[in-house]
Amino acid sequence: MVPEKYKRFDPRTLYIFSYTWRLRQIFIDFLGWKYYDYIMVLSIIGNSIVLALADYTDEDNLTEWNQKLDLADQVFTIIYLIEAAVKIVAFGFIIHRKSYLRDPWNVIDFIVVVIGIISLIPNLPNLKSLRILRIFRPLRSINAVPSIKRLVATLLMSLP
Repeated sequence: MVPEKYKRFDPRTLYIFSYTWRLRQIFIDFLGWKYYDYIMVLSIIGNSIVLALADYTDEDNLTEWNQKLDLADQVFTIIYLIEAAVKIVAFGFIIHRKSYLRDPWNVIDFIVVVIGIISLIPNLPNLKSLRILRIFRPLRSINAVPSIKRLVATLLMSLP
């Protein structure tokens, strides 16, 4: 028998994953875990530090310092990709009631993840300009901390 807490979610996500599937239940529990938000905020802070330490005059990452920071950036991209995948399996992608992309803050997260994935593809011509869009990663902290989320939403609603 499936516990009631899973029945409040859509019966299936992506038309494949039932709420009776144990891995989906683990993902839902993980996303509701009280330390999950703290872990994500710490990763956002770490990623922000990595972005701040980069030497942006070295556009081709020729220095050892930038190469190490680039590797750290790739690790953060993978962390955010895994987080997005877990949320999509747990809640659905678009069409479900509480799906991932129904939350506008997750849309920002998704764009950041897609840009990160594109930047991981080697030898893509003229896409170095996408690397600058990594500065949106600290915006993920808005989604991770509910009080900041409410504050920013209130601020945006008060604009004329």
